[in-house]
Amino acid sequence: MNTERLNKWLSPLANVGVVAGIVILVLEVRQTNELTMAQIEQSRSELFVQWHQQTTTNDYIAPLQAKIRQLRSEYPNGLDDNVGTQEIEKRVSTILAQLDPVEQIRAEAMVTRGYWDFEGLFFQYRRGLVSDSYWNKRIAPAIIGQAPVWKGALGGRLPGGRPEFNEEVERLLRSRD
Repeated sequence: MNTERLNKWLSPLANVGVVAGIVILVLEVRQTNELTMAQIEQSRSELFVQWHQQTTTNDYIAPLQAKIRQLRSEYPNGLDDNVGTQEIEKRVSTILAQLDPVEQIRAEAMVTRGYWDFEGLFFQYRRGLVSDSYWNKRIAPAIIGQAPVWKGALGGRLPGGRPEFNEEVERLLRSRD
């Protein structure tokens, strides 16, 4: 009889223990997710700072950027959003054609660097590691602005990244036009 009473008391306590364990596990998973998100944001910030540091200290980046900026200024509205996608592609292609071959390679690398960054962000977004609001308010508009530049630098095509990302880029471009 004592065993039955003990089981009656232990069974609900065990159930409470299981529920408490599940709650703790959920809280730990959320905390881990938040930590991962913070690490991603920190990593992005560090990349941004590194790029600006390279622009300052590298002997090739700033002069090339200045030359491209000067060539862009020859166009009304430069590469502004008010210019159509096809026109931006054409202008980028024309600007790059005015550079010497080494500058063209460097400029293409500078331009496509952003593509690879956005591709990584896209897959982080799809995994839920980038919020919808950040994607829709910051990243998607930036991709819409940069994609014609990528295409202009590469003869009308996107870099050879993953097809899912290129499909998303094309979808975003269609939404622009």
